[in-house]
Amino acid sequence: MALLCGTVLLEPTDTLAGLGDQFQGTLDLIRRPERVRLVAHRHPRLFVASGASQSLAVPGATAWGDEFIVQPDAASQEALSFSGVSDASFRIWNPFASFIAAAIVGGLGKTPKWKDERLLAIDMSARDLSYYADLVGEGGIVHFKNSIPLAAEDLNKLQQHWPKVQELDFAGTARPCKFNTLLVHGHIQDHQIVLDRLKSLLRADALVMWTIQAAQDATEPAELQFSQTVQALRQCGLKPKEQITLEPYFSNSAVIVAQCDRNWPE
Repeated sequence: MALLCGTVLLEPTDTLAGLGDQFQGTLDLIRRPERVRLVAHRHPRLFVASGASQSLAVPGATAWGDEFIVQPDAASQEALSFSGVSDASFRIWNPFASFIAAAIVGGLGKTPKWKDERLLAIDMSARDLSYYADLVGEGGIVHFKNSIPLAAEDLNKLQQHWPKVQELDFAGTARPCKFNTLLVHGHIQDHQIVLDRLKSLLRADALVMWTIQAAQDATEPAELQFSQTVQALRQCGLKPKEQITLEPYFSNSAVIVAQCDRNWPE
């Protein structure tokens, strides 16, 4: 019996079982994009993809390996043209691998305007940084600073697909510019230096979005750690605006949104 080898294009409904019970060969399997209905989300550059299920989608190709590529159906073309989006491939955001994706899917209401904004992200994953770059668009910029350097592979992906994501060197900046939004991930006690510099980092009315994931073996319950974060932000002069948990995507996790008041020093 001849071995089956080569390349096969799979439709979205195809399965490997369709190749036959006697399959013993080697194939490069390429799954064709699924045609779905795309509707603009309330967040800029973000769409709701409706097919077998609903997901968040953005224009662009895959970068992390677990995203699913979809194609807009014919009924979506006119709506996309009004949004200034060409007929292109869309990649699905993964809320199980991104705090901002989980927060938006979870219904987070208080967010920045996103489009064309300049953000500062502290200790965010490369995937989250790419999602923030998706939101701010070509006119925005995402500065980041991580206590643990990103892997070289992740940095290369960001440089190739999201050049607006740029590392910020605090030590080499005499007077850092101020930001519209600050995004922080981690426990409040690990970021005291950030809290101490808030007035030099943020504009009046700027937003702070703080994500925290409590350790499974922590002696303090997750709710207490969330409340400690809120209290620390209050002590810095910020007004808490919203808090949501990130279940079922991240256990013992929450995002807390606070805002500078109009009397914040410029």
